[in-house]
Amino acid sequence: MRDLADDAESWRKCIYLTLDGFAYDRIGGNISPKTFATRKAWLEKGSRFQDEFRPQPYTQFAKVMRAAGHVAEARKALVERDRILFAEAKKADRAAFEMALQADQATRADSGKIWWRMQGRRLWAGLSHGVVGYGHRPERALFWVLGFWLLGTLLYFIAYRAGLMVPNSDVIMVSAEWLEAVKADRLAPTALWSGDAVRASAHYETFFAGIYALDLFLPVVDLGQEKAWAVTTPTVFGWGWWLRLASFAYQIAGWVVISMGLAAVTGFVQRNDPE
Repeated sequence: MRDLADDAESWRKCIYLTLDGFAYDRIGGNISPKTFATRKAWLEKGSRFQDEFRPQPYTQFAKVMRAAGHVAEARKALVERDRILFAEAKKADRAAFEMALQADQATRADSGKIWWRMQGRRLWAGLSHGVVGYGHRPERALFWVLGFWLLGTLLYFIAYRAGLMVPNSDVIMVSAEWLEAVKADRLAPTALWSGDAVRASAHYETFFAGIYALDLFLPVVDLGQEKAWAVTTPTVFGWGWWLRLASFAYQIAGWVVISMGLAAVTGFVQRNDPE
């Protein structure tokens, strides 16, 4: 068993501190800091050699913390490690982009590819950090699902009340009851069509804003609401078009959040995790 015993004061005395390749099994001693917050400065200082970032110190610390049962501290170290890795990759891309712009005509043509790579990496870094903590915090995806579901529930509740939701059925659209409701209120016939309990419309799928939002947000899952109801576009001030665009964005967000959450749970988006 290889123990590490030190204190924060000793780190400050080191002019040069290199931790790359340094391995230990346990952090011992009564004064040895054992949390990521107290070890962060130590890891930052010791993970660079000739201005090059070395991720091994963060991985080693996370491995020791996880073995000791401090999973939360291990995750903090891994999230910080991956944040720095993305920042270093971004720095390298920017340097390559500037070099390509200053080079000859043939090499300058590569600047477009580098620019798109930079944007793709930035998008992926932002999403993976915000949604699942670079794969080390998959539980974050659940909070995103809950937040989007509450937002969608409120949005489609208001939309239904405003007459922006209509039955998604060809049979209903040509029925006498629907045509009568449209004649009475061309822009918002749903309330009139579903308002009378003795009419045939009472037997149609009831609209539930919360279930509709969940049905729209969760990919693959079919709860029946999306098939039964749809956003109408002939509305006052074109609100229906805006709601339809918002619905597309809402569905895309569902694909992104759920996919990244599943990828984090299965370990697909995690990199170089300690065993």
